[in-house]
Amino acid sequence: MSPTQPQCAIVTGGASGIGRCLVTELVRLDFRVVVGDLNEAAGTELVAALNASVSDSPSSSSSSTPRAVFVHTDVTQPTAFATLFQAGTDHFGAVHILVNNAGIAQADPFWATEQWRSMVDVNLTATMAGTSAAIHYFTTVAPTLPATQAAGYNTNKVVINMASMSGLVPFPGDPIYAATKAAVVNFTRSLPDFTPLFGGVRFNCLCPAFVDTPMIDRLRAQSPLHEATLGRVAKVTAEEVVQGVLRCITERELNGAALVIACQREPQELKTDPVLVELLKDSLPVIDA
Repeated sequence: MSPTQPQCAIVTGGASGIGRCLVTELVRLDFRVVVGDLNEAAGTELVAALNASVSDSPSSSSSSTPRAVFVHTDVTQPTAFATLFQAGTDHFGAVHILVNNAGIAQADPFWATEQWRSMVDVNLTATMAGTSAAIHYFTTVAPTLPATQAAGYNTNKVVINMASMSGLVPFPGDPIYAATKAAVVNFTRSLPDFTPLFGGVRFNCLCPAFVDTPMIDRLRAQSPLHEATLGRVAKVTAEEVVQGVLRCITERELNGAALVIACQREPQELKTDPVLVELLKDSLPVIDA
């Protein structure tokens, strides 16, 4: 699945969990990757290991060129995404893909702490900010780049937002987390009508079941409620989620799709309930882009 010319992806939250697995696979497939994360030690270590593994590979034709760079990133900061896109352009010529993967959850109930505001900022507001920054880059910055830098823009300009199964069904274990992910799903599914207006930029989100990641481990250790709920459910692997991301990158017909990733099943596109469509058919606005 390696692109004919290396394309560049930004992955937020790329130093651990799903993000780390995705970054590793993208580098293996000859993508160039900008890893954005708050954890500077983990991000720096990951990038160094990936670049070293490429330089040691006898099949590498460009071993002196790094495949990945790390940018210390707080996605809630106003300049975070501009910095990431600039890094991708400076190091790799252009950016083709943004994966809004950064996300957090909390162990304490939302009524007992103000931490939930940070969850909204990271999971939802930053996803919207990243999507907005990507649209600006793809429509305003990319067209000004030399053709040799912007190679691949005829096929790939895609934003992939990480949602969750919790955005599709009620999740009493963390209602604020569920609310942020539900908002990400509907935000993403509301965007494909604008694809022609944005010169072909595509939009997708993924809705995986729970994945064994360091974040899940922390929640289970800190909260009896999370241990009770998360400890007994079947989980998908980070590798299964990564395969869903790769489908979104390569399959243009999936524009606007929310892919549901369940345990040991092929990813399925979320479909709007036909009863709801019929009920609201005369009330839903249509965007003429």
